Amino acid sequence: MNGSIKKSITLDEDAYRRLKSWKRFPDDFFFKVIKRVVPEAGTLGALARFADRQTVAVFPYQRSSYTGPASEYWGC
Repeated sequence: MNGSIKKSITLDEDAYRRLKSWKRFPDDFFFKVIKRVVPEAGTLGALARFADRQTVAVFPYQRSSYTGPASEYWGC
């Protein structure tokens, strides 16, 4: 974030709760959460590559010991 321009956004309570639920650590910044969770806009292929970089352990509601690529877990 060094030297970058800061922007403000408005979230309703539900959006804030959902974004906050993706924080990994108490001191995790929202800009880091967004960069980690929200893929760049683009093609379905870009989304698939983004999802493949994630591990199943990243998904907060998933209870699994599997930690490989998400596409292998889901059979994509």
